[in-house]
Amino acid sequence: QAATEPPERPKDIDQIHFISLHGAASDSTLVESQGKYMLVDAGNPDASVGGNYAVEDNRYNGDAVVSYLRSIGVTHLDYLVMTHNHSDHIGGVPLLCKNGFVDSNTTVYYRTNKRTDEDTQTDYQNVEYLTAALDSLESVNANIISLLDTNTTELSFDMGNFHIDFRNLDEDHDGKVDFCTEDENRNSIVLKITKGDFPRSWPLTSIWLVKKNFWKTVTCQTSTFLN
Repeated sequence: QAATEPPERPKDIDQIHFISLHGAASDSTLVESQGKYMLVDAGNPDASVGGNYAVEDNRYNGDAVVSYLRSIGVTHLDYLVMTHNHSDHIGGVPLLCKNGFVDSNTTVYYRTNKRTDEDTQTDYQNVEYLTAALDSLESVNANIISLLDTNTTELSFDMGNFHIDFRNLDEDHDGKVDFCTEDENRNSIVLKITKGDFPRSWPLTSIWLVKKNFWKTVTCQTSTFLN
C-alpha cells in the first residue's frame, strides 16, 4: 500500500521544530513562519555522502531530517543556515538537495570554507564535508552566501512573523567577520529570533540549546515559547 501523502501544510503557523535525531550527536532545527521555512543545520552525513563520519543508520543522519520535513508537509526551504563546518551539522546537506528541498529560490548562509587546525590535526574532514555540501548546493543553483568572503558583519531579515538576526560575526568589532583557526565551534553562526514586540528574544544556537537540552522533536507556538 502506497504511503499516504501528508496534507498541505497551513500557511499561518509560527513554530520552531527541534528535529529528533534519536540521540545522535547531531543537530537540525526548522524555523517556520507564515509558510516560509528556514533550516538550521542538516544532521549527519549518510553512507552516500561518505567520509570519516558517515552514519549508516538513517535514524541518526540527514535522512531523518528529510523524513521529518516530508512528514509535516514541507516541500521547499527558503533559507538554509550552515552554522559551522562540522559533519554533524552540515553532513546532511547533500541529502536535502537530492530530495528536492533546495533550489534556486533557496538562500544559503555559511561562514567560509577556510581550513582550521582541526583540518590538519584531526580526522574531522571539515572542509571536505563543506565541499560536499557546497557542490550539492551549486548543483541545484542555490543562492550561496559566504559571510566571511562577502565580509557581511551585520545581517538580519524578516521571515513571516519572525525577525532573524545573525550574531557572532564580528564580536571584536574590527569591521571584519571573525574567523577562528583553533576551534571550528567558535566559528558558529548564532541566530537571534524574535516575534513582534516581545521584550525577550530567543537566541538559537544549535550548538548549545539544541545539543544540551533537546533530544526529541519539539514544536512550539512561538509566543508561548518566548514568554
